[in-house]
Amino acid sequence: MPVRLWHRLYYITSACNVRSIVKVGILSRAGVERLGLQCHDISDQEVQRWRERVEPISGRSLHEYANLYLNPRNPMLSARRSLRDQLVILEVSANVLDHHEHLFTDGNAASKDTVFSRERKVVESSEEALRAVFWDDCEDGKRRRCAEVLVYPRVEPSFLVGALCASTQLVPVLQTECPFPVTLDPATFF
Repeated sequence: MPVRLWHRLYYITSACNVRSIVKVGILSRAGVERLGLQCHDISDQEVQRWRERVEPISGRSLHEYANLYLNPRNPMLSARRSLRDQLVILEVSANVLDHHEHLFTDGNAASKDTVFSRERKVVESSEEALRAVFWDDCEDGKRRRCAEVLVYPRVEPSFLVGALCASTQLVPVLQTECPFPVTLDPATFF
């Protein structure tokens, strides 16, 4: 998948969550808990414990942000390859950044080595890993390939512009739920 950084941002989720996301948007983990929403959590619980940390810029827990990736074909998606036919990558317009407080990271926000900034320039050090065919070919590629944009406090449905999935069976289901284009794109998935 050729990556056009900054054109779109990406959120990986279970297809079971799409209907709710289309209604209320992409919420932070804390926002989902506050509203008592039921969702199918595909995250790694160990990584979620690491994400309980507070980011150094605004002093908020990472769980207060909706987290979006710059490249969805990343280690998180790879780790969930057994769920391939149940996953959806939601495409988010980069215009969300004009409307919400946000932070950029040079890698996975859960990592102690990750740098946070209000400026997108922090991601420049990770562009090689973000654009590479294989992140293992880059120094610190696994962490850097998971560079994020953390949006506070959520991403409204109006910023959702597309959905990608690997399953032909999922396409018609998503097309009934989504007011934006749904694309069958198995090559993006592992």
